[in-house]
Amino acid sequence: MRTHRTMALAATLSVAATAAIADLPSGPVAAYADVVSARPSPDALAALRSCESGGDYTADSGNGYYGAYQFAADTWQSLGYDGYPNEAAPAIQDEAVARLYARSGWTPWPGCSEALDLPSMATVSAAAPVVAEVAVPDPPPPPAPGERPAHSRFSQLVAEFG
Repeated sequence: MRTHRTMALAATLSVAATAAIADLPSGPVAAYADVVSARPSPDALAALRSCESGGDYTADSGNGYYGAYQFAADTWQSLGYDGYPNEAAPAIQDEAVARLYARSGWTPWPGCSEALDLPSMATVSAAAPVVAEVAVPDPPPPPAPGERPAHSRFSQLVAEFG
């Protein structure tokens, strides 16, 4: 039989777990670390854009790489986007770079990430779920030998939880 305290704790943990799951991004997540640090900082993105394309979201360098972050067309499509990166709005390219970064870190941009030392730049944490601590009071001491629990409390628990 569960005690009131156990049931209250179970309900609290259930609510916290449901909230934590609801806050996770949709789609496959390779590891919890990807969830926590899935986005490069705005400063890192600005530096990467500047290095890769001079900050030009419409860049078509003629070498098979497109847009501000110089995506290859097959990489762009593997992220679920249609068309070419340089034809997409800046916000879409920024979303795509965050998704690619979550999947591969700075690896897709070896020259610029090394030249700019991007791995040392801060990342912006995705909203990691915060679970409140619940204070659970210590259980009352067991009754002394030969002593029974208070009848009124015992009856109340039996009536409430069967």
